[in-house]
Amino acid sequence: MEKKHRTLTVLAQALFDEGIVTKKQIVPRVAMLKKMITSEKHEKAFLGGTERLVGVDHPELIPAVSTILLQYYQNDLIEEATLKAWGSKASKKYVDSKISKQVRKSAEKFMQWLETAESEEEEEDDDDEEEDDE
Repeated sequence: MEKKHRTLTVLAQALFDEGIVTKKQIVPRVAMLKKMITSEKHEKAFLGGTERLVGVDHPELIPAVSTILLQYYQNDLIEEATLKAWGSKASKKYVDSKISKQVRKSAEKFMQWLETAESEEEEEDDDDEEEDDE
């Protein structure tokens, strides 16, 4: 069961509730989640479960999507490439497309931060290479 990526869709809804951000429910579960999220498919399923959690079970959490994604990212639960692909277009795989669009719209702040953080890293890498050339 723990090897199936679809398990993570349900797990996101089972582990977390309306207190996902305010009660800091993510960090205490990181070790377990890292053992279960072992591929891009698992990451996508976990994001899908999170979409259901905030879009269907607790729509009052939609404004907190950026905060939730940041915690996933900072705790190495979801890879940057997976997050970027997820944020690039709405999907009706886990929730209806209207809800998916709302969830992704709420994630725009995080997605912009992710792009900015990557740009700054590239600039730092370029600066380091120039110093090495000297």
